[in-house]
Amino acid sequence: MRSSKVYLEAKKKYPNSNFVVISLGTGYYPKPLEKYNNAGIVQWVSPLISLLMDNEQVNHHNTMKMLAEFNGETYYRIQPVMDVELNLADVGDEEVKKLLALGDKAIDDPDSKLDEIVRLLVDKCKKNNKKTTT
Repeated sequence: MRSSKVYLEAKKKYPNSNFVVISLGTGYYPKPLEKYNNAGIVQWVSPLISLLMDNEQVNHHNTMKMLAEFNGETYYRIQPVMDVELNLADVGDEEVKKLLALGDKAIDDPDSKLDEIVRLLVDKCKKNNKKTTT
């Protein structure tokens, strides 16, 4: 189910709640397209499909961001850029190591705003705990 549908369902069920939306991506690998400059139509099929799928992800991200901001809520997208393409279907040791390294890269990246997200969530938990104990 798309996160935008889940978000809208949650807003219907809890209309007075203020949400923090955190979207965790699987990473983004910008495929170099220069090698296809003189390629024929057959060679363009795979990169074209990748471009269309990447565009769909960007559109969905923008839609979610607009929905959250329209409702005065906070939206975060964590989508680290990969140096090499990962095969998420491969659960071998090498691919898992690459995936863990990508996670570490996302944690260390100041643009990922993970510290801000953690602070926000901790503050919300503290606030909710105060409400339930008073």
